[in-house]
Amino acid sequence: MLRRSCAAPPIAVPNFPALRGVDLHFQAAVFRSPGGAFSDTLDLSAGLRLQVGS
Repeated sequence: MLRRSCAAPPIAVPNFPALRGVDLHFQAAVFRSPGGAFSDTLDLSAGLRLQVGS
């Protein structure tokens, strides 16, 4: 089952209009051997997308 959540924490962003609407993508990787999901060496988190602006 795919879970989606939404949050809007206040984060200070410089007053630079070109940043509005920019998408930021994050993901974590952890080395793990054996048994990782990626070639038995890495475990990967679910991705996170943040959009600057409202």
